[in-house]
Amino acid sequence: MQRWEAFHLPSLLEGAMEQKILHITYESEKAITERDIQLVGLYSMNGKWYCPAYDFQSTDYRLFRANRIKAVSISPNQTRKKVMTTCLSRIGSIKSGNVRNIKRNMNC
Repeated sequence: MQRWEAFHLPSLLEGAMEQKILHITYESEKAITERDIQLVGLYSMNGKWYCPAYDFQSTDYRLFRANRIKAVSISPNQTRKKVMTTCLSRIGSIKSGNVRNIKRNMNC
């Protein structure tokens, strides 16, 4: 199994536990972008860490891979916080542990 380094796990976990809006630099397969997100939580599957989160730029829930987060800080604007019960119920309704199903059910 390949090992994926996720250097910002402590900051991401703290942000999830305290429901802070985080400013991240994210490197996808297509581009490097800066985003403000609010994490629902963190989980690991097949050696990779995943961060389901509300993405304020797309105004929707997205699934981020922690190893693709290149920088993280607390966003100066904390007034936009979301109530996470909607996303948690969407995640809880997923029958399979398959990442594709998670992305589809979260509209990622």
